[in-house]
Amino acid sequence: MKVNKLIRTILTALCVLCALGASAKAKGVADITMKDGITFKNVEMILPKGWDSKIKFKDASEKEVKLESNDVEHIVLWHKDAPEHKALIKYMFTAKYNPKTNEIDTVPREKEKWWFTLESAGDHLSYWICFNEIKPSKKGITYIIRDCPHHFVKPEMPDRAFMIVTNSLKPGTIRNWLKGFLADDPVLTEALNDKGYYNKKKSLRQGNLYNPYFFEEMAVDYNPKK
Repeated sequence: MKVNKLIRTILTALCVLCALGASAKAKGVADITMKDGITFKNVEMILPKGWDSKIKFKDASEKEVKLESNDVEHIVLWHKDAPEHKALIKYMFTAKYNPKTNEIDTVPREKEKWWFTLESAGDHLSYWICFNEIKPSKKGITYIIRDCPHHFVKPEMPDRAFMIVTNSLKPGTIRNWLKGFLADDPVLTEALNDKGYYNKKKSLRQGNLYNPYFFEEMAVDYNPKK
């Protein structure tokens, strides 16, 4: 729970936009927190592509420093002229949940590890979007989003992002996945039975990313201890 509370604190300062047109060569300013507790503050970062297993930044002497993505806990990123617009990104394994068998697959596979950006977080669940490219600007943070970008992370498995099954032609498929994965919160899953957390008219609230489900609200409301 402490991890998610930290994420929620950071999230209050974030303002993120999902859109097309990011450039991998662009640079941004970042605070990099390592898993061993070491931090690099206000460094000029060479932005990672979604699959990069290494990241680069320049230190105070303008020397380029390389880090293993696996060693990074998280990164807070912004444009030097717009510090009010920040993104929290993290390198995580993707994992799968099968609602038919109620089984999860958390076997770590290096080829299935990606960079994610945080959209919202509660005490028991956080919602992340997987991206290919990211670019900070004066207007906000823009992304090129991967296929099937939506993921949930639970605090007991902080380095596993569970891909939310999506099918715009069969919304019931998504609902069944959600009801299974979030089954230990019957209040929330009962709301899903009534098409709660769903609004087609607001499906483009995340820029060009079509999403009629309010995964961001589910992450905040989800509480298995109700």
